[in-house]
Amino acid sequence: GEADKSRYRRYRLKNVTSNDDFASMYEILRRRFERGLRDQDLPDLIVIDGGKGQLASALAAMKDAGVEGVDVVGLAKSRDLEVRDRDETSARSPERVFLPNRKDPIVLPQTSPELYMLTRLRDEAHRFAITFQQRVMRRRGFNSALDGIPGVGEGRQKAILRHFGSMTAVKAAGVEQLAEVDGVGPAMAERIHAALHGADAQDAD
Repeated sequence: GEADKSRYRRYRLKNVTSNDDFASMYEILRRRFERGLRDQDLPDLIVIDGGKGQLASALAAMKDAGVEGVDVVGLAKSRDLEVRDRDETSARSPERVFLPNRKDPIVLPQTSPELYMLTRLRDEAHRFAITFQQRVMRRRGFNSALDGIPGVGEGRQKAILRHFGSMTAVKAAGVEQLAEVDGVGPAMAERIHAALHGADAQDAD
């Protein structure tokens, strides 16, 4: 269960130009599978960050690359559940593990070592990707579109970027998706969405 950082890799998209999570995942994983076949370096397990849709993209990439015998699972993150009664305390769904050809996800005990391992993999992948993106932004003198939004400090910016993976995905997110980020909530999500799309309108003008 230890990270082998010498084998970490970054991929730049070559064929996907729009903000399409499924197409992006398909392209990157197909390239990873094809390289694995060529170098005889295929993993035992691929953990996908997402649910059924992301898992389907991964399985399609594996099939089209001609790879067999690699296990693939999807790990869907915990999210806020809709609360109908105002007096009720906000509730969150458990982390869920999706398997191929299985309708319902597996819900592991939320304190189990198995789930801890899977969430560590996902969180480390997020950390690695976000760190790289932040370094690229600094080189370009990039100012985040989240800067200057009241109540969105450095901690919330990191949480939002960690959740979505890129500013492109943040800008494409709706209010409900933004509200799923830890520490954001519906009111802050409305403010962020309005600020981002107001900035887009000014740029267009």
